[in-house]
Amino acid sequence: MFIKVDEYKQAARLFSFLMLGEQVAQYCAFEQAKHAENKSMQKFLKSQARQENYHRIIFNRGMLMLSPKGIGRDPIEKQMFDYKKLLSEAIQGNNFAETLLGQQIILEGLGEIVLTRIDEGMTIRKFGFKKIRHLILNQEHAHHEFGLRKLDVLIQGNQSLKQALARRAEDYLELVQQMMINLQHLFDYFNHDASQYHDDLLQKIPDLQAREMLTV
Repeated sequence: MFIKVDEYKQAARLFSFLMLGEQVAQYCAFEQAKHAENKSMQKFLKSQARQENYHRIIFNRGMLMLSPKGIGRDPIEKQMFDYKKLLSEAIQGNNFAETLLGQQIILEGLGEIVLTRIDEGMTIRKFGFKKIRHLILNQEHAHHEFGLRKLDVLIQGNQSLKQALARRAEDYLELVQQMMINLQHLFDYFNHDASQYHDDLLQKIPDLQAREMLTV
């Protein structure tokens, strides 16, 4: 997926997308920690915020290494800003369940999928940095699993919350859809099937009667 000179800018754009996602994730995890119901959860979320910041730095350095002059303004920035706005509203409304859905489950789920594909491509081309790649991927997986476990506890026997989250998930998934559309040519460039990203993400979302809202 990498190495060829004519792919550097495209790869840099992919790193930029991941960096933007990590910025949003860091912000949300930091804010979630303030509303955690116990010290164990607070400790995990503070640790996640630190890890997201580390990931952001790594992806930013990777982007600058591949494209020292930068990649210019990317339409993805607008979608990420809007995504962060949704999470901010949930945080300000003290809706912890929604932050889990939007952050750890949907955003982290998408990030894990993208990182898995990147890792596969880098392994094939012997790109190196195996330990760092696997560390980041494992941490993203842990964040996603944390969200699934905690949300499952919150929605058990609470049908009204489950229905409310299903409705709210539409807004998050619509933005994810827009991101995937904007990244379509990037997927094509690297011979990736965008529909597979879509299918994989659907499998990571709990059954909230909202899975069908994510379409390509």
